[in-house]
Amino acid sequence: LSDFKVEAAKPGATTRTLADLGRTYRSDGTRKPARKEREPKAGLDACHLYFSTVQSNMRPSVSAPTHFPRSMAETKIKKRTKRDVIRSLGQPKVAVMLMLGFSSGLPFFLSGNTLGYWLRDVGTTLQAIGFLSWVGLAYSLKFLWAPIIDRVDAPLLGRLGRRRGWMLLAQLLIAAGLFGLSVRGPSHGLAAVGVLALVVAFASSTQDIVVDAWRIEAASDSDELGLLSAAYQLGYRAAVLLTDAVILIIANHFSWPISYMTMAVLMVIGISASLVAVEPARAKAVFESASPLWSPRGLADAISGPFIEFFRAHGKTAFVMLAAISLYRLPEYVVGPMADPFYHAL
Repeated sequence: LSDFKVEAAKPGATTRTLADLGRTYRSDGTRKPARKEREPKAGLDACHLYFSTVQSNMRPSVSAPTHFPRSMAETKIKKRTKRDVIRSLGQPKVAVMLMLGFSSGLPFFLSGNTLGYWLRDVGTTLQAIGFLSWVGLAYSLKFLWAPIIDRVDAPLLGRLGRRRGWMLLAQLLIAAGLFGLSVRGPSHGLAAVGVLALVVAFASSTQDIVVDAWRIEAASDSDELGLLSAAYQLGYRAAVLLTDAVILIIANHFSWPISYMTMAVLMVIGISASLVAVEPARAKAVFESASPLWSPRGLADAISGPFIEFFRAHGKTAFVMLAAISLYRLPEYVVGPMADPFYHAL
């Protein structure tokens, strides 16, 4: 100990700890002989020297982890399997989205392509069919009344909630329009057919607005939003297949009025989904804080607000994106109403 005190008192000497004392001196106070450092050999000795150096250079404040995963699988994100996706389709929210997707896809062709096939089947001219196909513009112009749907409660059904009220009202109008087409038909004049087809197209495009809003607001995270979008597309494509192909078989075996009556009855699927669906809580908070639509600020937020936010987020590429969104399906919309009459002629 006296030797240690002397060495510690020398100028420039490094202060030692009790651990250094134990490594340098024996219990009787005599100094231990210095060990000869041997050269590290390849293999375990080299690894031991490496990890000893790393451990000595570590800061005392950095603590080592107290828990290590038992396997690498614990550190990876669990992926969804096909069985998980199929099982998730039974969830109430996903099942409602599947039914709403079916309800959205059902009237799309019934006021356009399939209606043109029916009109050509009874001898209507191509000029009249092409003129009646203009009712499909409701799907392209729905952004004009989308702010009203977003800010105003549905008449008579507002107590159900803004989203559910508009969904139910649109579905009732679609069912009524399809029922009217089945009862009146082309034999009672093309004017009535045009008006009823316009009602179906307008109500269908309105339903698309509300269903899209409900899908985004009802999702709790991005994974659930993707699942709801997949369920929507599955139901939508099933309805398109029904109204573009299966309806021709029904009309061939029975009649066109019965086939359209069947489609009107199938709208019960969407009506049931609207009654079972839950109004998104996130939408209620936004509606309460938003300005009224008839005020200048509320009108500006409803009409120009989405465009301002879109251009702020995407910059100059927003023009390219809008052009692509507006034009990429233009040929299909132009050729679509005349495709089924062409197939009928073949």
